[in-house]
Amino acid sequence: MNPKGGDIVLRELLTYTRIKVPGRLRRDYLWPAAFSLLLTAVLAIPTSLAVFPGLSLLAELVRVVTELLQLLAGFYIALLALVSTMSSTQLNELMSKVELKVGDDWQTLSRRRYLAFLFGYLAFVCVSLYLVSSGSLIVADEVATVLGGLGLFMGWVLPVIGWTLFAVFTFAALHMFTITANGIRYLSFRLHIPEIKQGPVEIVSDSDNA
Repeated sequence: MNPKGGDIVLRELLTYTRIKVPGRLRRDYLWPAAFSLLLTAVLAIPTSLAVFPGLSLLAELVRVVTELLQLLAGFYIALLALVSTMSSTQLNELMSKVELKVGDDWQTLSRRRYLAFLFGYLAFVCVSLYLVSSGSLIVADEVATVLGGLGLFMGWVLPVIGWTLFAVFTFAALHMFTITANGIRYLSFRLHIPEIKQGPVEIVSDSDNA
């Protein structure tokens, strides 16, 4: 059964996550997860010892990242437009060991399609993360007040919930920044090194064959 409507849009925006690239699992997921847990532990443990002003520190960190996301959203969209429209024989070269499953077959991607999927995914994640972080900053104080009014949440429960959400948010941000660094590295360095496979690639819609 073919996906319809919003399912097709979401599937296409998340195409980058289905690309088979050597080392992507470690680079895009494991390292961000490890650094996210480490950063959360480093910040949360002193907070529990009253060295930092509790959850206000968490809110301030989220606010800083939210301001950065505003700038990055336009940056990703500009790079996506550039990669998609720029006339370059280098961008049309097929990549070695970079494939996307289309239907029942694995299709080798050109550099142009790979970078378009990468920056399109980043733009989607960035906008989504910005909306979530902005919304959380707006309602954080009210939610904390309501939950704090319940005796159950007065002690360690509320901070645990806050720092758990912070760890998830930090992972998403580091995941995005890691992919960004890889995309910039490819544009500035790898793009100028000839690939083993060369030639134009036929554009096939992923959703048409799903």
